Amino acid sequence: MRIKDVRNIIKHMVGPLAKRVRMSIAKAVIDSVTDSTDIQSLKVQILADEVIGSIERMQEYGFSSVPFNGTEAVAVFAGGNRANGVIIATDDRRHRPKGSEGDTFIYNAAGAIIKLDNATGDIELTAPSGFKINASDIFLGDELTGESAVKGESLKSWLDTHTHVGSAPGSPTSPPSIPLPTTALSTITKVE
Repeated sequence: MRIKDVRNIIKHMVGPLAKRVRMSIAKAVIDSVTDSTDIQSLKVQILADEVIGSIERMQEYGFSSVPFNGTEAVAVFAGGNRANGVIIATDDRRHRPKGSEGDTFIYNAAGAIIKLDNATGDIELTAPSGFKINASDIFLGDELTGESAVKGESLKSWLDTHTHVGSAPGSPTSPPSIPLPTTALSTITKVE
């Protein structure tokens, strides 16, 4: 048997396997997102002429996002079968904040950013349109030794409307006739 024949036999045997390996992972661009299902489904473009109309996107537990059209993705296909794929990573270079080694970010395109600064250990919050906390209690530091914080507008309203009973200017007065309502105090405690 000649060398050329051996090469052709190997090529014939290994060729399909090599193709499956090449088809098992691909860079993709997101065309559209369906987020109403239990697992997010994407329409992606793999090659100039290859569009996959429905491929599931795996996300880390506890984190969820809906990427913009045009976001880049990494698709993995079991056995190189393009009908059996998942998106395992996405990134959008148009909106990603930049940091230093070890920094971690949660962010969106509107400019809201939570940065875990590796160099200082600080948590930095950027909220261009405001910051809302929906919680009945917020504790900073040790909740047992902390002190209540004051809700500014509630305290101002109370100070503007409360009165004291006094007999003459400069003489001692009684406590306020309208006590400070407990709603003027928040459950936020300060760090000692």
